[in-house]
Amino acid sequence: MTPKDLDTWKQLRREISNLEEEKIYPKIDKIIQTILKAFNKNTHLYNWYFVGAPEGEVGMMEIVGGNIAVVIDCTHNLSTSTCDYNVGFPVNFLFMDTENIITYIKKERNNDAVITRTQAEIKRRAQQKLFNTFTKEEIKALGLKL
Repeated sequence: MTPKDLDTWKQLRREISNLEEEKIYPKIDKIIQTILKAFNKNTHLYNWYFVGAPEGEVGMMEIVGGNIAVVIDCTHNLSTSTCDYNVGFPVNFLFMDTENIITYIKKERNNDAVITRTQAEIKRRAQQKLFNTFTKEEIKALGLKL
């Protein structure tokens, strides 16, 4: 290690800090507002920080499994079957505009709704099939309506 190495390290830290303050933090804040908007939630009552950040600090950005690991501190459930937005979002959101992010999330939520309706229909049909196996006397004994 030399004094020049230390100077290089200090310069790189300044450049990273500037990049975070000027580009990364504002973009992440805009993405979080967009996520809240896609879930039809208040876009003003939240806080965020990177996973593992010390108390009162933003922390350092980490990419885990293709997601930015960030905690959205709000009272809303921001989950779909494919992503828990309360604890992160896909890296590609950094490169998408607001409308494309909203479209992406709404598509996930619509797919979830279709899956839920399909599961409910399968359950209803299975219950009906089971119900059809009972005799009228068994139905009456169980206190079920014909």
